[in-house]
Parts: sequence; C-alpha cells; structure tokens
Amino acid sequence: MTDAMKAGLDAQAIPANAPEQPLERRAWEALRGCAGLAEGVLRERLGAGTGLSVARLEALHALYDQPAGLTMGQLARALRVTNANATALVDALARGGWVAREAVPGDRRKTRAGLTEGGRKSFAALRPGFAAAVADLFAELSPSETRLLHGLLSKLNGRLRAEQARLAQAERPAQATPVPPKPLGWGWV
Repeated sequence: MTDAMKAGLDAQAIPANAPEQPLERRAWEALRGCAGLAEGVLRERLGAGTGLSVARLEALHALYDQPAGLTMGQLARALRVTNANATALVDALARGGWVAREAVPGDRRKTRAGLTEGGRKSFAALRPGFAAAVADLFAELSPSETRLLHGLLSKLNGRLRAEQARLAQAERPAQATPVPPKPLGWGWV
C-alpha cells in the first residue's frame, strides 16, 4: 500500500481536527467506513436497475450456489445474519418472484428457500456484474494486499465469533446443551 493510500485511509477515518485516537479506534472507524462505503458503491452499481439491496443480492448469491435451496437457518449462517433477517430477505425476494419456499419433509417447523426458475435465470445474468463490482472494490490493492486483508479480517472474524460464543454461553449458564452463537452481520434487509 502506498503512503498516499495510507494517508487517504487515515484521513477518511478521522476528521483532521479530531484528537489523536488509539490505533484500535482508528482501525474500527476505518472498518466501519469501508463497509458502509462498499455497500453504497455496490448498491449504486447493482441495485439501481434491479431494485435489489446488497443484502438481497447476497441472499440470491447464496441460494444460486445451492440449487436444492437452503433452510432459513442455513441461509442465516451463510449470510451471517439472524434467522429473522434471513426470513425477511426471503419474504422480500419471494414477493418479487425471485425465490420460492417449500416445507422441509419430516420437519414441519422448517422451510427451505430456493430460487425460482425465473430467479435463477435473472441472477445468472446479474452474477458477472456482481462479481466484477465486488472485484472492483479491491482494485487499488495488489493481490498480496488483498490476501493480507482477507487473512486479517478472517482472523478478526474468528476472534469475534469466539467472543460471541463465550458471551452467549455466559448468558445461559443453566442450559445443559451449548447454544450456537448468533450470526454476525449488519442485519440489512
């Protein structure tokens, strides 16, 4: 990463007149800023013509990769959102004709969502543009910088998942069986 890029990231993360912040706070601000900006760029590039939010595009992507469909819990884990968020995403996509639901045989409590034939064809047409737009987000980074960023974010993700599991367990000390942690994510619909 060039010095100019580093300076640009620092300038975006903290206003020039702000008092010096701890490195962790600056990193947090940069992470939040990048996530918000990336979503905005993707929404403008992809969502404008389709009426789809980035979260809905991500749900379609997850379902496209699973032709047999996913249960709401599986989709929630794939998207790192709550089951309620996954259900709301599927509701919206079903209203648009992208997704259909079916009962899971043998378990009337579960529902599986999958792309409709039209949804699969439409997303297949959108998918190359989606992949190009995501790749373009990292255009200023070299492949080694992108790998480093991925590794660092994966490490942070693992740490946060472990902390989330620990906190969930601390909230439920009387339970005999462990409860899986709630998914991470921004919870957009």
